[in-house]
Amino acid sequence: MNKKIVFQDTETVICTEADTPTISTAEDILIQTSASIVSAGTELSIWAGLESWAPLPNTPVYGSVGTVLEVGKAVDSVVPGDFIFTHGPHQKFALAKNYAQKVPRGLDPKVAVFTRMAAVSITAVLVSDRKIGDTVAVCGLGLVGNLAAQLFALSGCNVVGIDVSPARRAILQKCGVETVLDAKTDVRGELEDLTRGRGLHAFVDATGLPGVVASFISAIAPGGECILLGTPRGEVAGDLVPLFRSIHLADRNIQFKGAHEWRFPRYRSQTKDSQTSIEQNNEKLLGLLAEGKLVSSPLLTHVLSPKEAPAAYQALRDRDENYLGVVINWD
Repeated sequence: MNKKIVFQDTETVICTEADTPTISTAEDILIQTSASIVSAGTELSIWAGLESWAPLPNTPVYGSVGTVLEVGKAVDSVVPGDFIFTHGPHQKFALAKNYAQKVPRGLDPKVAVFTRMAAVSITAVLVSDRKIGDTVAVCGLGLVGNLAAQLFALSGCNVVGIDVSPARRAILQKCGVETVLDAKTDVRGELEDLTRGRGLHAFVDATGLPGVVASFISAIAPGGECILLGTPRGEVAGDLVPLFRSIHLADRNIQFKGAHEWRFPRYRSQTKDSQTSIEQNNEKLLGLLAEGKLVSSPLLTHVLSPKEAPAAYQALRDRDENYLGVVINWD
């Protein structure tokens, strides 16, 4: 029996029966899902009815891993029996979306599925000009922010994690990034001490809260970067002149950079010169997870059955700090 998660309306999430899809085009890949991961940012925004591209009712599609059951005639990269990562829906039997990348042998599905969140995070590193030894602050230590902090650390940067949540700060430390700051304190003063007055080489906003950037702009060193990793949502009120002047004036010259994952081509075949692709990024991240260099175990707070998933969405909406990394186990 096939099952799926559905956002029925802005108040209701259900686990319900679904038709099993069939191969209908030469490029289709049918999988049996083992695990899918919840993206609190994107999926909660869809559930709230804020994303015009994903009208309700909606079966959210984000990231999953599973076993290939059948492939279309044009598919030659995978065969039935292969275990793959894909942008699949929260659904037991589903068609693979966008990617069909083999998961390294022996990698736990509950670990491999974190590739989807890390693929968002790695964009911040790839758009940055930061070098070994530079100081980078990441504000917002949900899954995306935490993994971004880890990836900057793996790149040789000195990383500072910032969040209001003691639990999330502690989780980042368990993932190997020791320097964390409480966003409720005098963070700018602490950053000045940490950088000996020189300022940050890069500030990464992983919260998506527009007011955060305005609050931290003065902590960035002249010529430094402000990287927008979290998708901005909501409104901000206040004096934006200092922010604009930090970009405009020669003695500040802060560089603003967007780090939306879809800025890169989807497939290796679409790249040119030294350009990367989302497909290549996913391969790198699967390798880092398999090698244990990118740490996911402290992030995995819940492994739930499909029937338990609706309660998890509600807990995430309610900002329950016990919920961070939620994986749905379809096995």
